[in-house]
Amino acid sequence: MLEVEDVGAENLDVTTDDIITASKPKAKKHLNICEMEIEDKIDLDFIVFCFFEDLQRIQEFLKETWKLVVKEELDAITASLMSKLAFSLARQIENELTSSHPEFFADIPSYVKIAGILHEVNYVNDKLERQDKTSKRSTSGEFVYYSIFGILSKYLQYGQTQSDGAQCVIPISTLLSANDLAYEQTGRHVMPATASAINDWKNEDLLLSQILLDATNKNFVKYHHEIHFSEEMKEQRRIAERIISSPFEDEFTKGLMSTNKTGDIIVFVVFGARPFMDISKILGNGADWITSEKTQRAINLSQLIQQTVKDNALVLMKIRHLRDTAKKIPEHHSLFREFKQLQPETIWPSKDRSFYYNHNPVYCGLEWLRFGIKMEKEGIDLCNTFTSFFAVAHLYIALKQDSPVQTRYSRLMRIWLTQIITRIEIPYIKLTRQCSLLFLRIRETLNEELAMNNKNGLVDCAEANPKENILTVLRILGEAYGIEIWSDNARRNPRGNASIQVETPQLLIAARVTREFLVEIGKEEPIRAIDVPEALQLKRELSSKGQELQRRYLEGDQSAEVIDGLRRTIAEASI
Repeated sequence: MLEVEDVGAENLDVTTDDIITASKPKAKKHLNICEMEIEDKIDLDFIVFCFFEDLQRIQEFLKETWKLVVKEELDAITASLMSKLAFSLARQIENELTSSHPEFFADIPSYVKIAGILHEVNYVNDKLERQDKTSKRSTSGEFVYYSIFGILSKYLQYGQTQSDGAQCVIPISTLLSANDLAYEQTGRHVMPATASAINDWKNEDLLLSQILLDATNKNFVKYHHEIHFSEEMKEQRRIAERIISSPFEDEFTKGLMSTNKTGDIIVFVVFGARPFMDISKILGNGADWITSEKTQRAINLSQLIQQTVKDNALVLMKIRHLRDTAKKIPEHHSLFREFKQLQPETIWPSKDRSFYYNHNPVYCGLEWLRFGIKMEKEGIDLCNTFTSFFAVAHLYIALKQDSPVQTRYSRLMRIWLTQIITRIEIPYIKLTRQCSLLFLRIRETLNEELAMNNKNGLVDCAEANPKENILTVLRILGEAYGIEIWSDNARRNPRGNASIQVETPQLLIAARVTREFLVEIGKEEPIRAIDVPEALQLKRELSSKGQELQRRYLEGDQSAEVIDGLRRTIAEASI
């Protein structure tokens, strides 16, 4: 704090010499020179502890995320994407850890080496060296996901002994409670302390073992590798041959496949299995969006618009494989001989042919998203072609102005469609849904009035895609507007025009529904006027009276007054 003092008048005469005399000599500066010593020893215990602590935080984040799904506060697609990113993050930080310290984590399966620094890890493969027990930090098996590692290593050790893959596995609880000499190398017993924890562990062993049996069976894994193509080649073949694509592989699935192929268990795979167990427990029986019924609905809808689905050859191979090897316990295997006297239980593959896909919520959510994206894209493509006619109520103006249209549909499309798409003020996605809704209403009405039930069930937006169906579409519009759009030549040549063969009752019903639908959507969105070919273009706008008559006609009023009034208005506008 500064204090101000009145020095008085006697001190006002101060000379420069006085200031110099009063100055204090400068103090000599002393510099402390410090040298940083780089310690050669790395606290690897602490680094690995922080690594697993990060994984614990990711696990808790995923648990809270999927709890929001159960509460319907978050959609499953978002949760699946977040889970995928979380798994990718776990893989990334493990890769960074091992690459940063290659002198510690080289040539040994990642989990055994990394987790062994904090916790005693015993692996059932004799080729792996025991970990030294000099760790300064003691952690629980739960912290390093040791129980999950035990399930994975048990399956992997047994599966590698069979050329065709494991057909069944012994529960890990049986292995750890048997106290047999054949399993001395599994180390001390790690059975949970409470009955509830033991039951949870058994359920996790059952679920994870069945997932492994279903996802990593060598027969169809080998087939999967044989049919592997580049993504570009796959897309080309899908377009050319409409082949079914192979299943989508999320991060955890890729890890399982890699583990089954290499025989190495990395921390990422062990960690990835832990959130899957948590998610399955959180969702319980309420996960109706991943049931077989919802999966089948997604498959049906995707097939209707000719997109890839998950009705793949791997499932069929599994069915044949299980039929040929059902209930065949490999008595020749040493593990089963050792435990035969104990009459151990066995875990058999699930009877659900798509068990793994139905129990993988992340896969289902990502596939759901992929279906949605592809269907929206397909809808936009349809809107960019002829189905836009359904939502264009002002097409009446163009059709009513002159004699019946006597041009080929291809020319009609070139003349009008570009202008329709560029001028219509309805988003493409909404327009596509309106087209689907119109198909649905026509089908429902045909079913109610003519008992015509569509065998395909769901509405097929692509049914108007074949070029011959555009004529049917135009005829429905013509009937809806009360306009003759066919030339005499088309009437004389019904064989060359598939739409002419449509029965009149069906056509009239479809026309009525279309007319009502166009009136309904006409109230929702404003539509600007459309330019028509020069030969048909009006020289003047319709009067307000003509617009009112047009509205009444579109609403179904086909009285002589309305029709005559429209003719007079059009004639006046043409002068």
